Amino acid sequence: MTLIWFIYAAWLLLIVYLTVQAIGVKRDTEPHLLQSFGLMFAMIGAFLLPRLPLFGFVNFAPVNAALGGIGAVIAVAGMALLGAANSRPQLEPDRLGQAEP
Repeated sequence: MTLIWFIYAAWLLLIVYLTVQAIGVKRDTEPHLLQSFGLMFAMIGAFLLPRLPLFGFVNFAPVNAALGGIGAVIAVAGMALLGAANSRPQLEPDRLGQAEP
């Protein structure tokens, strides 16, 4: 049960990190209504799928502590990789393809 709370805390930390990183980023001025609805329905589906009887095993799969620990390490490593890729400096659009002086 401790590993579950560790994973929840890691997700919360990742969400806070990505939110702070997004402060000051230039907004997209074009509306993407279809993409917005697709993301909304995907988020609703992500919350509803575990409640279907077919997926009842997902949240409560009996695993031993070693396997749970390995899963937690892999999950946190993936989150760290996402954070590292997000913090990488981006090239300016007018400098793409140009060599540094």
